[in-house]
Amino acid sequence: MQESFRDLDWVSAVPEHFLHVSAPPSAGEWSAVAPFTLTYRHVNCFHDAAIVEAHPEAGAPFPPPPFLPHLSIGYFRRAEGPDPLREALIPRRDVELGSGVVDEVLVCDVAIAKSRFFEPWLVVDRVRLGG
Repeated sequence: MQESFRDLDWVSAVPEHFLHVSAPPSAGEWSAVAPFTLTYRHVNCFHDAAIVEAHPEAGAPFPPPPFLPHLSIGYFRRAEGPDPLREALIPRRDVELGSGVVDEVLVCDVAIAKSRFFEPWLVVDRVRLGG
């Protein structure tokens, strides 16, 4: 999916070590949650990022909208018109990228300063789902 916007110098592809689906703190006590499946489909955009939606199976511990579980695949370096990115992503809009079983949650300390944003995270805890 990141190849689709490779020629747009204003979109920075998210490095492999930063690919993640964030879970809200309201998701509950993770060790009591059974493993569940996320399916990745529908490339989309926020104001500052290109994303792929992450669709949890029914009963997975994600709150209802407006929270949208997603995998950010590119962050915008500067403001640009939407047409070039739209043209790059639309051919892949309905591509299903696969699914995966979530059986572990990493609790991480993530630097949010722009100068350190893509630095690897500090993992502070690993929680296996289902005990």
